[in-house]
Amino acid sequence: MKDALPILPKGSRLVFFDEIDSTSEEARRIGQKLKAGDGALPIWIWALRQSKGRGRRGRTWVSETGNLFCTLLRACDTPPLVSAQLSFVAALAVIEALQESVPELAAQPERLEVKWPNDVLLDRRKVSGILLESFSSPSMPLLAIGIGINLISHPSCTLFPATDIKTAGLREPEPGSCLSALAASVERWSQRWRQEGFAPIRRAWLVRAAGLHGRLSVALPHETLEGTFADLSENGELLLEGEDGQQRVIAAGEVFFGV
Repeated sequence: MKDALPILPKGSRLVFFDEIDSTSEEARRIGQKLKAGDGALPIWIWALRQSKGRGRRGRTWVSETGNLFCTLLRACDTPPLVSAQLSFVAALAVIEALQESVPELAAQPERLEVKWPNDVLLDRRKVSGILLESFSSPSMPLLAIGIGINLISHPSCTLFPATDIKTAGLREPEPGSCLSALAASVERWSQRWRQEGFAPIRRAWLVRAAGLHGRLSVALPHETLEGTFADLSENGELLLEGEDGQQRVIAAGEVFFGV
């Protein structure tokens, strides 16, 4: 193993693999064995490489060594609409972790943006993706937050243009040190979410929102909508304003800019 083991927040546990099919799949396997009250959670699952990494809607997530692939497994004690807010928490944590791990990005914060609903952009190209999956173990409801960050490589044929830290001309951090920063940031933002609700998360996310008040299209399963990115709802849905001035509330979809 090239990289050092990460430093995690107190109470968190690490499960590490040189290679695995998918950290999110491992989260499910671990979850099925958990017992209520055993104190095992939260768990960070980290692999240097994934053979069957996946993103949203079952898409393949290219998982070459040198990038960061991890999943946070935690208890889920909130309704699905509320739990979904953790994708915004995770996106803010990714930005904060990259700024800590890559000093140039701390000095050039405008280069990092968030793309609804759960991507992080570097120079308007996808550098990180987030996948939330809820499921039930025999004893408790669980949530897996999968996070991938392109540190030294990225796929070339993607629905939305991608990039990585190295390609962007920056010094890439080691995955383990990036995970240390990420886990600490996720803990900070999660604590604020638990104590203050979604409002401060929403405000911080909107400051970073790519395409806010601009034109975009949203691909839905059976149609594509065009309009202006008007705002983010109190629950995290995208508010799309049409030509008639009416706003449509969108809970899920693929966003593209500049229509």
